[in-house]
Formats: sequence, C-alpha cells, structure tokens
Amino acid sequence: MSVSSFSIFGLSSYLDKGLTILASMVGSMICLLIMLAISYRVKSTSGILIVGLMFSGVFSSITSILESSTASESLQRYVIWTLGSYKGLSTPTLWIFFCIILLSVITYFSFAKALSLLQIGEDFAQNLGVNINSTKWKSFVVSGVLAGAVTAFCGPIAFIGFAVPHIVRKLYHSSNHFILLPRFILMGAIVSLFSSFLSNDIFPGIHVPLNAITSFLGAPYIIWVLLSDNQFKKEYA
Repeated sequence: MSVSSFSIFGLSSYLDKGLTILASMVGSMICLLIMLAISYRVKSTSGILIVGLMFSGVFSSITSILESSTASESLQRYVIWTLGSYKGLSTPTLWIFFCIILLSVITYFSFAKALSLLQIGEDFAQNLGVNINSTKWKSFVVSGVLAGAVTAFCGPIAFIGFAVPHIVRKLYHSSNHFILLPRFILMGAIVSLFSSFLSNDIFPGIHVPLNAITSFLGAPYIIWVLLSDNQFKKEYA
C-alpha cells in the first residue's frame, strides 16, 4: 500500500536502474514515515488502512498529472512498469535483488525478538527492556528498502505485502517472529508465483497484468479484514 501510494517515483524508471532503486526506496520510506506519524493519532488498523488508501488516491492523481507531460517513449515504459512483472529480472539484476533481500532478511532477524515482544504489547515489551522507538525505526527502514527494491525491479505489486502477513498470522496464531518471518517469505513467494502463473496462463494468448491478479486476490481479503474489525464496525457501522 505504501509503495503504491508513492508510485510517482516510478517515473524515474526510464533512467538508469540505480536511480530507480534509490528513488523507489526513498519514496516508500517517506510514505512509511507519514503512516508512522499518522499511527500515533489513529490507533485502529482499519483507520490507518483507510488513511493509506486516501494517500494512494492523492499520489495516483499526482502521477497521472506527471504522465500527461512525459515523453511518449518514457510514458510507455512507465505504463508497462506499473503493470508489474517478474520477466524483467535478468541474471545480473536478479543477483542484486537477491543480495538486497538477503541483507534485509538478516537485519530483520537481528531484532525479531523485539518484534515478537512488541506484538504482545508495547508496555510489556518496554518492561522487558525493548527500545520501542528504535525497533519501530529499524522495522520501517528495512520495510522501506524491501518495498523499494521490489517496486524498482518488478513494478508496484499490490496487496501481497498487506494480505500475506495477515493470512500467516491467522494460520499459525503466533507472535514469535522467528516462526512468522520464514513463513511470511514462503507464503509471499507462493502467492507471487501463483499470481505470475495466472497472469501468463489464465487466458491463452493474453498476458494479464500481474498487478491485476494480485489486486483481484488481495482486495477481497482486505475488505474481509475491515468488515471483521470490531473497531471498524463501531466507527463506520
């Protein structure tokens, strides 16, 4: 969601790949910081989600305005990029992508215990010596790097980053991130590959955008999360 909100930075995709990666990471981190600031005012998950969707609409409109003043060749590359695809990953870029993901995952595991304690509650974690602000900042930085890298290499892939963690938590009923993180990765890979398979083979001779498949699979789940949230029912029923 945060990366989609800042997909405006994808306009740099017609420049060199290094600038694209940097711009995507900076964009996702800025949006994550905005959402972090909002989370101090809006406590419910459903409220934060709604605010995030509103930001998505704002930045999508800014992107549309910039599209209208972009050269046709660059605009064509940008539009193809926004559809999302794993086909653009050549062997050299795949190795770069792999290294970014590997370093990010190792960093996540370095403070997985603090994340597990935070999942139980901030007061509980703080009483056990967890630095709440430091852990949140680390989590946001690593999330920004991962989201930016995925967006730069594959385009904005919608909903997987939101839906998959919720599904895994529902399946395993655990707050232990040493258990959850590997399952996040595995489930995310399975959903991504399944979506890619559907985008290429669901209609013979027609390539369906990957972003359309992930949105079709993920959006209903997010709607279900909202409708099953008690705070959302109280505020919007």
